[in-house]
Amino acid sequence: MLRTIGGMKSLKLNLLLGSFTLSLRQYADFLELLKSGIAFDGSGKKIPKEKLDEMLDEITKVREPYR
Repeated sequence: MLRTIGGMKSLKLNLLLGSFTLSLRQYADFLELLKSGIAFDGSGKKIPKEKLDEMLDEITKVREPYR
């Protein structure tokens, strides 16, 4: 079902669910942060590089079937 909604509807749904959508600049900065391997959580604890790599892979890896 969600595959059939357009971009604007998905942004509105995201907003209604109490979330926000990153701007293109924020998204690019987030990817660079993941690639750097150095990031900290809200408590100031360093996030393990393996976890950052896992997150980056989840976002960028090409999978079958295409999603």
